[in-house]
Amino acid sequence: MMNIGIVGGGMMGLVLAYRLSQQGHIVTVFESNKQLGGLTTYHDYGPFVWDRFYHVILPSDTHLIKLIKDIGLGEKLRWRPTLTGCYIDQKLYSISNTLEFLRFPPLTLIGKLRLAFTLLYGSRINNWRRLEKIPVEDWLLKISGRNTYEKLWKPLLLAKLGDNYKRVSAVFIWSYIKRLFSARDSSLHKEQLGYVVGGYKTVFNQLEQLICSNGGRICTAANVEYITSDPKGGLWVKHSKDKEHFDKVVFTGPVNVLQRVADQNLIEVRDNSTTVEYMGVICMALITRKALVPYYIVNLADQRIPFTGIIGMSNLVSLEETAGLHITYFPKYVISDDPLL
Repeated sequence: MMNIGIVGGGMMGLVLAYRLSQQGHIVTVFESNKQLGGLTTYHDYGPFVWDRFYHVILPSDTHLIKLIKDIGLGEKLRWRPTLTGCYIDQKLYSISNTLEFLRFPPLTLIGKLRLAFTLLYGSRINNWRRLEKIPVEDWLLKISGRNTYEKLWKPLLLAKLGDNYKRVSAVFIWSYIKRLFSARDSSLHKEQLGYVVGGYKTVFNQLEQLICSNGGRICTAANVEYITSDPKGGLWVKHSKDKEHFDKVVFTGPVNVLQRVADQNLIEVRDNSTTVEYMGVICMALITRKALVPYYIVNLADQRIPFTGIIGMSNLVSLEETAGLHITYFPKYVISDDPLL
């Protein structure tokens, strides 16, 4: 049995704490914010509480689904068919099934066939590693053709990644296609997406309760200032509330934060931590009495619109969750040093 400190109270940190506490270890989770969750945290919108950012569960998210069932929330998992839209050439189209894809007016017949081939071909690729060194633009141009790329794929890439799309490998679009296909009900040819009743707050509350019942601790509003090794063994964690000693420490936050808080005694660990360039997100949530769009997601293939997409969450989530109101997210992904952040 070990005394283990875990820095970061997001999904990774909480699941790790839960699994370690199941094995009999004493765990302490440090979260700098006042509430748990990280990027999957929740927000009080007044009449209701729901996720701060948009999240959805796909049938392919087998590890997440298993976790939800393991912690006793299987009965709170809901699945519903959803619709998908695409805004292009100043018009909104439904692309929720195969027939609507074939009717998609902005593309020529050849363009539609090449798009269909791209989606089918990408969905059947299992060895994604061979795509790591292929730029996403090169891969899409080869498979989809220039017309489909310029008309559809490039605007979508710009909306999601900005100019960073030029530095992204084909793995990015492969993962998008795989997730798209995994959400399709093979018998109905409809998209099936899921959520947990009460949102991710339900999941975090349950994990916190289980961790504490196993003898663990959760420390929120505890900003970790430094982590250093102890010559006598173990490590020290200095945070805004105290200084504590642990046999092991697991850091689940961004690598650049680890590099800032890790002491020189851990320089070897710091040097072995691959530098990752993160993107930021600005996500406006609009609460209305009526639905703004009939789709769960609207893909924006129009560079004049300053959003990555439009997420009609209430077209998936029951209105009972949101006090009869509709919640629509307008996300925008930006580089980490963008002035908007």
